[in-house]
Amino acid sequence: AFAERLREEVEATIVKYEESTFQMRVSLGVAAVRDYETSCEPWFSRTDQALYRAKQGGRNRTELDQPAVEKLA
Repeated sequence: AFAERLREEVEATIVKYEESTFQMRVSLGVAAVRDYETSCEPWFSRTDQALYRAKQGGRNRTELDQPAVEKLA
């Protein structure tokens, strides 16, 4: 929920530079750290995979690590 709110805030930001106006967009990948993990590497990998899904899905979106979502449901 936080990541999606952040994405929406970035999208609502208008940047004016010299004579031009830009609307910002961001893609986010979100994953939870699992209790049994002893390093950050698996977490970074899942977050990176979610980010690539967001970019492939059309950008300007938030994608969650699916196993984490299923666990929470």
